[in-house]
Amino acid sequence: MSKRIQGIVIGALVTALLFGGVVAASHATENIEVIYRNIRLIVDGNEFIPKDINGNIVEPFIHQGTTYLPIRAVSQALGKEVVWDGETSTVFVGDSFFDNVVIPTQGVIYNADDWAWNQVSTSSAVNISENNVLSLSKLSDGTEVCWYIIDDIRSCAYRKHGGEWIRFVTEDSGYLDGYGAEPYSNLFGHSGFYIKAPRGAAYYAYDYYYFDTDGKLQFLFGGTYLDTPVDFNNDSNNDLLYFYHAGRIARYYYKVGEDILMFDIIEALSARFANWENIEIDPLSLHNDTIQLSYWRGDNQHNAQISFTADTIIVQI
Repeated sequence: MSKRIQGIVIGALVTALLFGGVVAASHATENIEVIYRNIRLIVDGNEFIPKDINGNIVEPFIHQGTTYLPIRAVSQALGKEVVWDGETSTVFVGDSFFDNVVIPTQGVIYNADDWAWNQVSTSSAVNISENNVLSLSKLSDGTEVCWYIIDDIRSCAYRKHGGEWIRFVTEDSGYLDGYGAEPYSNLFGHSGFYIKAPRGAAYYAYDYYYFDTDGKLQFLFGGTYLDTPVDFNNDSNNDLLYFYHAGRIARYYYKVGEDILMFDIIEALSARFANWENIEIDPLSLHNDTIQLSYWRGDNQHNAQISFTADTIIVQI
């Protein structure tokens, strides 16, 4: 039996077979005549009935002496995954789905005031002694930063040049180890110190502070999993990565002009790769300005890595 199919795009026939439908494009369309002969598909001695992604049977056909099979069904019958990338009009079969995929970093403006739970509120710190100190750090300018515990409340205080201790944060935590403070420089136009505090069984948070021109302590950024700012995009300004829930939340903070921008990496990856699930970025895998991630596609787990430019992230798969 022969049949005329209208509206299939020459050069996009694979797309129609991939999704089991008719595809139109702006370039050119042509009516074609195809032949159906009840073509059977035998894979490793077993008959295989090809179906589309919705479970509908897709019958192979012949056009100008060539037999056309639905690529998604055939790939799955052979144990291969198949992906259609609409942005590049490319069908990927097997593990090498993409090469380098560039995603623009279109961040939204970050405001430190959004972290209302960690705004600076200072008061005099009394009764600090070597008996209740959890950690004591001395910065290069002589400022001392001390974590201490009184009545099971963990607090952090600073003092300059041996003066009065000023408490600026308390921590609702049951942990006694892992507290500290270290200096940082050139982060979003500021230099100062960060404090480290355990906020989970295997999670340490780093909160960044600096002194303004009046000598008043200001909060800059909070909760990042990584302690060291890095110039990821090579723009001479250090940037930060924020992680939560073992990398299932991952955000990139960087400076453009006078603004600090936040880019949600997981959200961008999910939008770009619709068939990726359970995307996780490994916070501890940062190496040479790249970071590793894993994701699931169907029943298989895959790995990739991300690198940064001034205005994009590059996903290497």
